[in-house]
Amino acid sequence: LHLSLRRQRQMCIRDSDNPLYGRTPIERALVTSFNNQVNTNGFMAGAEALRNGSPAMKNRAMPGPHNYSQIPELAARGLERIDNCFADLNKHFESSQYMVDDYFSVADISALVFVDFAKWVKKRIPEDHHHLARWYEQVSSRPSFKA
Repeated sequence: LHLSLRRQRQMCIRDSDNPLYGRTPIERALVTSFNNQVNTNGFMAGAEALRNGSPAMKNRAMPGPHNYSQIPELAARGLERIDNCFADLNKHFESSQYMVDDYFSVADISALVFVDFAKWVKKRIPEDHHHLARWYEQVSSRPSFKA
């Protein structure tokens, strides 16, 4: 899987008019950093909340072949982390059009998917997060997200 992602990234960098992983070495580093932050602070928080809080996930708090009991405190922590991630993204978009300055990247795709994934645990962009809401509207209205 790691090798496959690496090849995908190399093809996007080399063969695309709009490389989703960055146009320059600095952008590529920023895209990777922001993408990792969204995965760690967003997706993992959502997974923590969902797997430890959903009755459908009873004894499935962790992926894999073994059963693990849910821990309600981890569900609560996951929800808190989602709120924090929303706040961090809102602050970021106060001064940036996209995750990496004026450039649409795979980090924006990951962030949009995180915002949509958070709905599974009944979390939505808070009403006072105007910058995050503006970015979400802008990105989700792109033709590629209508498919």
